[in-house]
Amino acid sequence: MGPGLTASRWAIKKGTRAAVALASPWLSRLAGAARGPVVRVLVYHRVREARREPFSVAPADFDAQMEWLERERLAISADQVAAWIDGGPAPRPGSVLVTFDDGYRDFHAKALPILRRRRIPAVLFVSVAEVRDRRATDAGEESHVTWDELREVLDAGVDVGSHGWDHVSLARIPADEARRQVARARETLRERLGDAAGRDFAYPYGTGGDFDDATREAIAAAGHRCAFTAVHGAVAPGADPLELPRDKVEGGEGLGMFRRIVEGGLDAWAVVDRGLWRLQAERRVRTAGGPVA
Repeated sequence: MGPGLTASRWAIKKGTRAAVALASPWLSRLAGAARGPVVRVLVYHRVREARREPFSVAPADFDAQMEWLERERLAISADQVAAWIDGGPAPRPGSVLVTFDDGYRDFHAKALPILRRRRIPAVLFVSVAEVRDRRATDAGEESHVTWDELREVLDAGVDVGSHGWDHVSLARIPADEARRQVARARETLRERLGDAAGRDFAYPYGTGGDFDDATREAIAAAGHRCAFTAVHGAVAPGADPLELPRDKVEGGEGLGMFRRIVEGGLDAWAVVDRGLWRLQAERRVRTAGGPVA
């Protein structure tokens, strides 16, 4: 992860997200949000203390969020989401699926104990090439999970999904290379962890420029059940299982903002996602080593 934002950029970012959440009813109509019963998929990246780092949620804040989901009985599993899309039983109104991207060690050290204690089903999407055979002693909190830690994740009832092989935008590499990367990642997960691993996929970066018809074919050919983007929005019955939206949970926001996200307060951010991905792609080209998604 890159360094935290400046104070001014942090204030603008937090203020904008809060404003969108407050204006969500009007903006959702503008965005053409789904009507009727829906579920939402939340995406996290890190659970750790970090100053003005939007990708990092403090452990105490994450615990409070999971405690609220537990109390309200709103957390559902990836199996329930997949069944819901396919016309199966409707989950409780307002239900959410908790997901994590990348597979940094703080998931195992900080997030997993909270998920286990709060009995929250979740999915961890890992960049498979980054998974280690043994714990790195020199990389600190920037190291990734090990295969043994992923087995503990599965034993705790958390699904392990694929975030690709080495975290590249699949739509920005040749189609045959994308197919190889997707297939290699899934095969490795199944070989190392068993058939229950790698059923679902999360597109690296996940903006509108990171998936297309060719990537969909690669995901389907590898046998993935569902694929998740980083485009905001809600999931309705009959949604495209290979292009599912997710709402980002960021650091530095209170429980009130979290509740608004769960209630659809950031669904309308999809309007921003549809135009912003080009700028984000240009920034990724210019700035190596920035935050991943």
